Amino acid sequence: MTTLVLKGITHKGKNRIREHGPMWVIHAKTNKVLFNPEPGPWLYIAPAGMDQHCKASRWIKEVGDADFEIVSQF
Repeated sequence: MTTLVLKGITHKGKNRIREHGPMWVIHAKTNKVLFNPEPGPWLYIAPAGMDQHCKASRWIKEVGDADFEIVSQF
């Protein structure tokens, strides 16, 4: 699995980083999601060390997400 280091951009994003840390794991990747008409790629992520079905998991855009910036990927 690929691990991301995230940086919060908005108040919401900064809160998620403060609550769950900057390390997140990619569990799925797709070009289309039902809740947003913008093209992807979209990443389904969860905090490192947590299950993909945890309450904190979420979809983010790989490029140009409103709440998060991907600082690094490994």
